[in-house]
Amino acid sequence: MNHKKALGAVFLSSALVLAACGNDKDEPTNENSATDGTPAVEQPAPEQPTTPETTTDGEVAMEAGPYMEVDIEIDIDGKDAYDLEYDEKDRSDNEFKDHLNQSKVEGDAAYETVRSYVDQLTLDANSTKEEAIEQVQKIFNVEDFTKIEVSYKLADGSKVEFEEKR
Repeated sequence: MNHKKALGAVFLSSALVLAACGNDKDEPTNENSATDGTPAVEQPAPEQPTTPETTTDGEVAMEAGPYMEVDIEIDIDGKDAYDLEYDEKDRSDNEFKDHLNQSKVEGDAAYETVRSYVDQLTLDANSTKEEAIEQVQKIFNVEDFTKIEVSYKLADGSKVEFEEKR
């Protein structure tokens, strides 16, 4: 019996040695290898598609946009109509109030709602007051207003504020 065990061990060892020493056909070859002895130019690896990050509960995490904070207040006929507060760092500070429909969403639950409005903004540090007011009117579908206040803090730390009263 010992003879069969020893023979099995030798056979297994030989197979492992041969497998380790063999020419691995799966190794990548450099198709750009120069045959004249000069070094080949290495081609960059193709970009891998990125996959969205997921949160601990399996939801897809949204990438941070250009805004760290956004505050928008709209008054219609001298009364509050919409208030939006967006804070990328502290999502518990997010808030959306639709005074026209008596609805209010706060904190983490408001993040998706608030972000849906903020993502429509294309304002930067060089945007004019007219551009900011026009974008807010379009996003909230507001033609006539008595006051619009817009302030935003960009990822670079710069802060911009506009106010228009009619």
